[in-house]
Amino acid sequence: MKLLGIQNPVFEEEVMQFWAERFFSNDYLKFDSPEQGAREFILEAQKHGAEVIYLTGRDEPRMFQGTVNSLSEHGFLDLYRRPRLILKPHKDITDHDFKVQALEPIAHQAEYSCLIDNEPMNLKLTETKFPQVDLVYFESIHTGLTEPELYWKKVSNFTQWKPVKALNRVSALTLDT
Repeated sequence: MKLLGIQNPVFEEEVMQFWAERFFSNDYLKFDSPEQGAREFILEAQKHGAEVIYLTGRDEPRMFQGTVNSLSEHGFLDLYRRPRLILKPHKDITDHDFKVQALEPIAHQAEYSCLIDNEPMNLKLTETKFPQVDLVYFESIHTGLTEPELYWKKVSNFTQWKPVKALNRVSALTLDT
């Protein structure tokens, strides 16, 4: 709101409360829309043998059903293989801590792992704990807690990237220029 020139703490608090009560709820997830090319990207990755995991900072109690409904409405649950969906067990765990914990078994079991995330903090923590994970920064709105690294792969939609197959596994993401 400061960017809009609004400097009224009482109003800001009321707006934030209104937003938080609704934004983090099943009801408002019906307004989700997929990023350009996301469904096609997942289908292509699956054709190359990838297991797609939707790891989200949304929490199960408030957002599970709305997330499933949105994914279903946009055709993400009718794919070649249904993506695995992992949500936070409760709202009190930070997205960063949750994602690093959830990545632990995935990063160690998979021959190749890639994390595509719009939050630079998630990518930085992943890079520190799991240097073998390929990182892709999805250029979008983020918290601003930290900025993306210049050397990370970057993408602003999924039409720019294609999975490629090598040695019977997805081994890389290539920029489609």
